Amino acid sequence: FSMADDGIYITSFSGLHAGANPVTGDFSLQSQGFLIKNGKRAGAVKGFTLAGNFFELLKEITALSDTVDMGVQTSITAFGAPCALIPNMSVAGE
Repeated sequence: FSMADDGIYITSFSGLHAGANPVTGDFSLQSQGFLIKNGKRAGAVKGFTLAGNFFELLKEITALSDTVDMGVQTSITAFGAPCALIPNMSVAGE
């Protein structure tokens, strides 16, 4: 969190089946996570939308963590990824 200084740590997305275009890479996804204030995790945020283009997002990654978070397994399939620091994403909501 300290590298982010201020931002949002996203913990989950919903609507991947309808909110992402696999051809163009454009996406608009309902998200949940935590605010980051002064490099520390702050309060929870729910119901905001993250929008952008997946291919452009990949170009904007400035740092990756050296650990993989597997999250909570909710079905037979499990997946995980390292945390990525991406500046200047489009976020809308309260």
